[in-house]
Amino acid sequence: MCADFILSLSTPSAAPSAWSRALGPVLFAIAYYGGAQIGFALQSPSAPQSVLWLPNSILLATLLIVPLATWPYYFLAAFPAQMLVAWGAGGPFFTLALLFLTNCADAALGAYLVRRFSGRTAGPFRLDDLRAMLIFAAFGATLPTILLSFADAGVSVATGWAPVFHAAFITRVRSNVLTHLIVVPACLDAANVDWRHWRRSRVAEAAAIAALVVVACAAAFAGSAESAVYPAVLYAPMPLLLWAAFRFGPGGAGAGVLLVALIASWDTLHGRGPFISYTPADDVLALQLFLLASATPLLVLAAVVRERNRATDRVHRNEAALRRSYARVRELAGKLITAQELERARIARDMHDDFNQQLAVVSIGISGLRSRISDRALAADLQALQDRTVALTDRVRHFSHDLHPQALEHVGLPAALRAHCAEFGRQHLLRVHLVTEGDLEPIARDIAICAYRIVQEGLRNVQQHAGVTDVHVTVERRRGQLDLTIVDGGRGFDIDAPAARDGLGLLSIEERSRLVGGSFTIASVPGRGTTLRVQIPMSPR
Repeated sequence: MCADFILSLSTPSAAPSAWSRALGPVLFAIAYYGGAQIGFALQSPSAPQSVLWLPNSILLATLLIVPLATWPYYFLAAFPAQMLVAWGAGGPFFTLALLFLTNCADAALGAYLVRRFSGRTAGPFRLDDLRAMLIFAAFGATLPTILLSFADAGVSVATGWAPVFHAAFITRVRSNVLTHLIVVPACLDAANVDWRHWRRSRVAEAAAIAALVVVACAAAFAGSAESAVYPAVLYAPMPLLLWAAFRFGPGGAGAGVLLVALIASWDTLHGRGPFISYTPADDVLALQLFLLASATPLLVLAAVVRERNRATDRVHRNEAALRRSYARVRELAGKLITAQELERARIARDMHDDFNQQLAVVSIGISGLRSRISDRALAADLQALQDRTVALTDRVRHFSHDLHPQALEHVGLPAALRAHCAEFGRQHLLRVHLVTEGDLEPIARDIAICAYRIVQEGLRNVQQHAGVTDVHVTVERRRGQLDLTIVDGGRGFDIDAPAARDGLGLLSIEERSRLVGGSFTIASVPGRGTTLRVQIPMSPR
């Protein structure tokens, strides 16, 4: 009955029909009446007070779930259920009608204050963190109950339903606060859970906890009044309640304590268990204090655990999003390097096939013009112009080779590296000792370009930062991989420093290595040089 009502509240449609709009209040009225019957069943005949009074808590939970605009429908649905309860209990209709107004005011004030102070004015209220739990406990379960209990007790005494104002006030406060703390979290979590996605293992775990709680309660509360009850037996359900709080949050803790309360109340009202004392009123008081002392820390603990779990989930989602973003950035970096190589090759071809040829034509034209001029001064000027044209041609050729080493395609990686190391050494007065070992021909074009660019960038870093005149470069193929090592005995640096890898050179080497499935490592000690190593897997031939 209550489960169907909660399910109807927790699965609203985008455009509810008139039937679906009426179904919620109808099921609520049934749940309200059923809760009242349970409350009467937990009332001692010799002391007219109930351990738990569920109707008010069901109404408060409903108002925290449904939109504010629908509250009047649920008030109207609860009124006939209240009158039916009055008729069944044989109580005065006028008194219970007035008490119904105080009950509605209690629930409405509690729901309004909770939504107002939590800032969750739209959608179902959720006990997702400690702040929400404390706001609910203070402004939903306690403060409105205390305020409206004055009116409730006044109505009861004025109409002769209760003889003493103080007793009626204390009884209502104790019962309603306890029931709010137990029932409302269970209803809220039940309404906010998507039951359709619950795994069978989750259902089996909840059922196992419930069954074990029943067994533990039978051992703890079913003994006779004369038997000695040890504290260890009295708190036998506590480990199971902790399990429920950790695994199912405030709703699990509330449902577990509610199950304990129902069994303990039934046994106590029938003269069994550890709460049997001198008078029935004292028995109910002792039981309520025990349940309140058990429920409060469990609910706080459950809220803290849920808050931590939600924070952990957010961290995991952020980490996953960061990993996806990082993977995307690296993918884009790889595509950028590939596009850069293609653009370099195009520009190099244009410079070699177009610019150099045009410069060669200009040089030949100047040479022919110089041969037809008899003026020695002018001929000397033309010779100087031709020399500068030839020098420019050489610079364009070298620049095109730096953009895209065509030697890789014509003579292979070892010869291209030897040519580059020799040229780099001449330009920067650096002795580059190149060693190539193993079968490096033929080699895949992308791996060859990667190795060439890494050597190119590594030598540039040595020339700019190491402060040495010698550098050793080793390229060898062994055990199905290409090993490339660049070693210098220069200044070195602290690789753990925040700015150690901020340079674009090392980032470029790392990205190029990753692009061909390789690994990049660097070892350096200040004052003792740097060793750069790249390993690139190569498919067997």
